[in-house]
Amino acid sequence: MLRLIARRTWRFFETFVGPEDHALPPDNFQEDPEPVVAMRTSPTNIGLQLLATTSAWDLGFITLDEMTRRIELAFRSLERMRRFNGHFYNWYELEKLTVLEPAYISTVDSGNLAGHLVALRQACIGLIDEPAFDGRVGILPRHAPFMTLLGNGPLIVRSGSDTHRFTVNGGFLQAVNNTVRVVAEHVKGA
Repeated sequence: MLRLIARRTWRFFETFVGPEDHALPPDNFQEDPEPVVAMRTSPTNIGLQLLATTSAWDLGFITLDEMTRRIELAFRSLERMRRFNGHFYNWYELEKLTVLEPAYISTVDSGNLAGHLVALRQACIGLIDEPAFDGRVGILPRHAPFMTLLGNGPLIVRSGSDTHRFTVNGGFLQAVNNTVRVVAEHVKGA
């Protein structure tokens, strides 16, 4: 049941976030009395979108590449948005990313976005730092070099559209630049 709710929540972002709105979420979608999308957004909406995107990857709804693409596009839009002393305004229209009047800063929305960014950071660090005892580790583009312990079992290495499958008997995985090295007593290609 919870997975179904998560999928339906993700469907909102999948449906309503795209190039026409600068990869940012609308405030809401009204179904009744007639379908209308509110083409404005806020820092809270954007933070929720970023967390929904990482959750969609974690739940297997989207690929790591899709998650990274969506987050990068959102941050490119954020870089273009007008701010006051570094703070985002409360409302922006999505077509041109202009501030909606009356222009004001909401401490609630600013706090929500700050909290969402902390959680996003932790999710992304988890992709790099996550111990690979289940044979899975995600590595973002331009990652920091790292090494992690591997458990016994399958190891899947994906790069773009290439997928390489191995079975390992413990060992270590090291990722530096765009190179992944596996050091184990036994590695078998599938």
